[in-house]
Amino acid sequence: MTDTDDPGAVTVSLRPAEQSVSAGEEATLALTVEGADSGISAYESAVTLEGAGRVTGVELTGDPVVPVTEREDTSATMAAAMGPDSDHDPAEEITVAEVTVTGEDGTALALTVDDGTEVAPLDDTTERYTVGDCAGATLAVGEVD
Repeated sequence: MTDTDDPGAVTVSLRPAEQSVSAGEEATLALTVEGADSGISAYESAVTLEGAGRVTGVELTGDPVVPVTEREDTSATMAAAMGPDSDHDPAEEITVAEVTVTGEDGTALALTVDDGTEVAPLDDTTERYTVGDCAGATLAVGEVD
């Protein structure tokens, strides 16, 4: 395989990077892949929550053929193999999953994306994108009025 077969680098991040909600309210963050110029055929990632809150949901997008999700109070793990009708065609930014969290009174939650995240392009190679950066997010939780 030559260097020309390298699909390039992507950035994986949670959006929005900063958000505020009232205590007890849910906030949904999008797990996005930027720079996937060859689309996405498969991915595996995890999001970890630090602070007085919990992960309440995880949903994959793009109608994966093989969806895998695992949720605990402080983390969400997700993986997917996309089929030929994937909605993860080439684009500058692709949302692959949504993670929902809830926080307690007056806390700040930090969400991090696992730096072992893997993303594969939509082509016939076995190469994966190089994941350059994994950017997390911050959720400020206000007190109940």
